[in-house]
Parts: sequence; structure tokens; C-alpha cells
Amino acid sequence: MLSSLYQLLRQVLVSFTCLIGLMNGLASAQQQEEQQQQNQQAQSGSLGGIYRLSFFEFSTLTFREGKDHVFYQMTKFKGFDGGSGARNLSIDWNYEKMFLLGGDEDGHEKVESQFEQILHSLPPFSLEYIVPLQLGFLDSAVSVMGGYTQTYLTDQSGKNPQKESNSAVYPLIRLRSHYYIFGGSVYLTGMPEPRGTDIFFGVGLMNVQSTIRAGIRVTTVDPEDWADYGLGGNGVTELSASQGTAFFQRAGLAVNGENYGFNLDALFTGDTEVIDNPYADGIGPIPREDYDLRVDSLVSNDIPDRVSLHGVLIRAAISYTFY
Repeated sequence: MLSSLYQLLRQVLVSFTCLIGLMNGLASAQQQEEQQQQNQQAQSGSLGGIYRLSFFEFSTLTFREGKDHVFYQMTKFKGFDGGSGARNLSIDWNYEKMFLLGGDEDGHEKVESQFEQILHSLPPFSLEYIVPLQLGFLDSAVSVMGGYTQTYLTDQSGKNPQKESNSAVYPLIRLRSHYYIFGGSVYLTGMPEPRGTDIFFGVGLMNVQSTIRAGIRVTTVDPEDWADYGLGGNGVTELSASQGTAFFQRAGLAVNGENYGFNLDALFTGDTEVIDNPYADGIGPIPREDYDLRVDSLVSNDIPDRVSLHGVLIRAAISYTFY
């Protein structure tokens, strides 16, 4: 199901791009000349570029296949196969503290430097610089873009109840990821204009910085084994941080008003491994070799050292264009 939606999204975006390109190609010579004159006037004394700022963002990370779910990769637990993706609402960029945890109870900030804490407190945004470009008979444009966003995912928000309905057996996981995004795009619809619509595609790189608290619940371990390990409470967890860089393909749609508008971005990521797997070396005093016999929710085989975010990061935001 997720794979079909993923492919459908890409096909729709490609079809829109081709359609708009054809419409531009069939435009009258007079309209092309007028557009060229406007571009030349805008270029006087500069490249004729404009800036577009995107903010108040809602972002969601959806995985390509069921088994591409980041928590399934980490644990091989069936309850994460086909589970929900990560998300963020930028009008409260620390929303997980207010609505999910009531404070940074998971201690993510303990594995972040002071500089990283300042960066990670920024609200999601992107800034793009767009300049005109002539491609044959098409009046196009190119851009460079930089931005930041973040997502949050827990074992409860990311589970698939159809695969496992017992919440007590899920591994304990709280993942917070920060994305620093840099890329370039081509606007086949030409330079953005007020009350116009833009379709664009491009490529780029994102640096993914993640902090994760991972562990197991007491209900997944036999009481005698739990006591043998000298554990108490309702679970045992570890806190870690890691980072990695991944390539992405970009496609999107922008609807413009006079200055304000709406921007929808889809960043398709590959299978590059960007997060260290905290379960690879065991959890607390429980070694990985004991997973099969002692922990109901984990297996020791096929657990990778690092995992990917293979899927699509969708960013929907309000934009302001400086014409």
C-alpha cells in the first residue's frame, strides 16, 4: 500500500511537470517576448533573482516499504512493519516536549552540545534563491535552497496495530531527527510570479542528526531473567546520538499570492544509512546474543549497525516571496 502511494505521488508530480512544460511550449510568441522583456528588466544591475522564505511548516516522513520503517530496521519487531511515519508541526518547534513528554524526559539534550541545542531549537524553515534561465524555447528558472526541519517518532506513534496490538511488548524507542537540507532545483514553469503556480524538481544533500532513547520494557523479559541482570523499574533504556548524510531527489508545487503563498515539497531519500542502531550492541546489561532467549520483542540475527530513512519527507509550509 505504501509503495503504491509512493509510486503514485512520483508519477503525478512527473505528469504535472510534463503538462506544464507542454503548455509553455505552445504559448504564443508574443507572450514569450513579453516574458523575456520582463526578465531582462528585472535583471538590470543584478541576476534578476528573487528570494522565497518558507515557514510555519508541517512535515512528515513516510517510509517506502513496510520493512523500511526505521524502527523495524533497528529491531526486526513485526509491530513496526508498515507502521506510521515521523512528523513535526513547526508552529511549536518543541511540540514533543509539550504534547508528548511534558518536558525533555527522554534526555535528548544530554547528548547534544550547547551549539547543537541552539541549532535544534530553530523552527523549521527554508530559504530559496531563484534566478531566470532560458532552456531552448522554455522560459525556466533555477534555484539554490537551504533549510532545516525536524521530526519526532516514538514506538507508540510509529507502530502498526494490525501487526501487533499489545503495546506492552513493543521495544521502547524515542527518536528525534534534525535535517539540514541543501539543494538545487529547476523551475520549468519559469520565474515565479504573483498569483501563479510553480512546479519544480531538483536534487540535493541532507545532513541528518538524530538523538534516540532506546530500550526494552520489563514485560518482554522473564521476571527471573530481569532479576538476574540486576534490573528494576518498568524498563531499561540507553541514550545515544549519531548523524549521516543522504542524497535526495526533490519535487514540489508552489501556489503564489501577491507575496504570501503555499509550498509543498517532497524529498525522496534513498537507502543510505544515517542513524546508528542502539540495539546492535545490546541494551544495558543485556547483550545482543541474549535477545533470542531472553527478550520477546528482539532477535539477534539481521540487526544492522546503522539504518536508513528510505522514503519521502513531505514539507508543507506557508511561503513569502520577495519579488
